[in-house]
Amino acid sequence: MQLLESELAEPTPLPLTDVLGKSLTIRGYVVLEITTDPQRLERAKRFIIDGLAAGKLEPVIAKTFPLDQIVAALLPGVEPADR
Repeated sequence: MQLLESELAEPTPLPLTDVLGKSLTIRGYVVLEITTDPQRLERAKRFIIDGLAAGKLEPVIAKTFPLDQIVAALLPGVEPADR
């Protein structure tokens, strides 16, 4: 069974007024854009490592799963029999 990204999660509402009011820039990345370029990958890793070390990036763990529930962890809403 192949799942599309749109089937895995609810849409995230964008607070357009807040974005426009603060002149924010939103930039999306494709993982291959970073991982296939050694210099960009090194910069990305350094950014994450330095951010974690400085306390500027704080990972949020919403939920933990036992290993036997890995499908539920990776594909919310998909039961193992649906694979």
